[in-house]
Amino acid sequence: MAPTIVNVMYPAAASADFNMDYYLSKHMPLVQKNWGPHGLESWTVGVLDKETSGHHVQAVLVFKDAEGFKTAVAEDKEVMPDVANFTATKPSIWIGGVAGAWKA
Repeated sequence: MAPTIVNVMYPAAASADFNMDYYLSKHMPLVQKNWGPHGLESWTVGVLDKETSGHHVQAVLVFKDAEGFKTAVAEDKEVMPDVANFTATKPSIWIGGVAGAWKA
């Protein structure tokens, strides 16, 4: 089973109302707590150059496999509703697999 990568991208328009403190201190720990049992292995949050990317924030979630992600979302009762607590802007979500990787 190959890892599944989930990219959650918040558009540049979200920068005006995006509460990064809440996102990092409350939302991402909620993601970890609820989705960890379904194979969430790691998450990383990046702040992007709005001018060149058209996006403001990117969260990269790595799941053990696609089934774990599907189960996490299907059983979710807290993570998705919590989005309204840090932004009014809907993210784009891109899901894919790992084709190659390197780590020092």
